[in-house]
Parts: sequence; structure tokens; C-alpha cells
Amino acid sequence: GAVREEIVRRGLALAENTGFVSMARRSGQAQLASIKAVSRGYPLRGKLRVATKRNAPDAETDQVPGQGTVWVDERMALALGAEVGDAIELGSAGFTVGAILTLEPDRGVSFFNIAPRLMMNLADVQATGLVQTGSRIHYQLLASGEREAVESLEKWLSPRLGRGESLQSLANARPEIRAA
Repeated sequence: GAVREEIVRRGLALAENTGFVSMARRSGQAQLASIKAVSRGYPLRGKLRVATKRNAPDAETDQVPGQGTVWVDERMALALGAEVGDAIELGSAGFTVGAILTLEPDRGVSFFNIAPRLMMNLADVQATGLVQTGSRIHYQLLASGEREAVESLEKWLSPRLGRGESLQSLANARPEIRAA
């Protein structure tokens, strides 16, 4: 919408993520999952780290899960007995495990982060059928850039915030956001 357009107009980097809790299934096993759906460019600060299998060395990546794939943390992989290349179901859609997610620079403690993590591409969320009226979902629109440009965006955005919306910056963000 208008905020996304304003971020782009100001020349700031932009990414999005959506968080919700649902069940992931594999071969008759089910596990509550803390799902984070991310757009290209996520995270704007810091790096994700992934491995090719459980308990293996990891490495930084500039990528996010491709469409049709998910990245699972070691807890999720263990709970479902899943390895890279295995199939996982979320709602009414099927995915392939593309990597073991070992680090998210902005992950903190919240309702959405209690369960093991499953990260997916934001473009795949609709196909799952999991986001419906009444679903508890957390949406984030992320922007980064030079300090003056970000502060100017904050001044523009603050009076435009609607019900249930908030603005987080380095000044008021959770510690893990500031550290990233």
C-alpha cells in the first residue's frame, strides 16, 4: 500500500515478513510450527545462517527460501524426522525442505517463537489456506537505509499509523533487533 510505496520512493531497502503458528505435517507426524514467511531481501540487517543437514556446519546466506521450499530449524527437523529434500505439508500445500535454519538475527521471544521455526517464502502463504479471517498473524514491513532517510520516514509514518499498528526503530526496538 501507501507505506510500501513511500519506502520505495525514499530509496530505502524494503522487506516483509509474516508470522503465525500452525501445524506442519510429514509422514503422519504433526508438529506445531512457528512460521515466518519472508520476502526477498530479508533480513535487512544481519544474515541468516543455514546448513545442508542437521548437526552440520552452517554458513551465512543472502537468500530466503525459494517458492515451494521451506527451511526448518533443528528442533522442527528432529520433531518431524525431516531431512533436506523431504516433503512437508502446511495447510493445503506441500513443500520441500531446502535447508536447516540455524540463525535468524532478529529472532526473539514471543508468542510466535515458542514452537520450532519453519521459514517459507511469503509468496507461498496464500496457497496454504492458513491465513483466514480470525487468524492470529503478525505482519512486519521492514525498511533500512541512511539514518536521516529512516528518521524522515518515521516522521511521515507516525501520524498515519492505524489501529494495531506500531513503529519500531533502533531507538525502541527489542534488543535482538538492535543487535542485528
